[in-house]
Amino acid sequence: NVVHQRKVHPVKVILMDGMKKHFLLPVDQPVSANIALICEKLGCDKSDLGLFLMDNPDPLRDDLSIPEQVESLDAFFFLQRGCFAIEGGIKATDQYLQHRDEILERTHILPSDRDRKIELAAIVCHIEHGPFAPDLCSNISEQLFEMWEIKNDRGSIEMLEGEWLRCDGMTKEQSSFRFVQVCRSL
Repeated sequence: NVVHQRKVHPVKVILMDGMKKHFLLPVDQPVSANIALICEKLGCDKSDLGLFLMDNPDPLRDDLSIPEQVESLDAFFFLQRGCFAIEGGIKATDQYLQHRDEILERTHILPSDRDRKIELAAIVCHIEHGPFAPDLCSNISEQLFEMWEIKNDRGSIEMLEGEWLRCDGMTKEQSSFRFVQVCRSL
């Protein structure tokens, strides 16, 4: 008896909540089969999900395998809704601007948890200022902490730096989507 074994490979995936996970996936299978396997392991619905490569707004094709579409399996992939930048006809960047303005104008509840405030502030920094830069962070941290009502101490600065670094590699749309997710969870 000959037993056919699928070729499995560790694949790094950033989930919709920003969590990074590694999955052993049969990469020779179509992307749709790999998404179904990820969702089965996570216990979530696979409808309208897509795998995205960093810095590419288009999802990988469902009918082709991952190696047929990327140069390296060492990259991080994002698991997102197929049209994650559009929700109900409104772009995530527009929703981001709306939620950000509501929080800063205090018409939306400001999170009471310091960690959540810093997470949101770091996402704003990434969207509005780009990748983490130590000089920029130290220049804007005082104003930022005042705006977000965060105590300006060494621990808060270090946490802001860490959260901002976590956003590196995300596109503006992905960061906007994450910001909207966090705001809706408040």
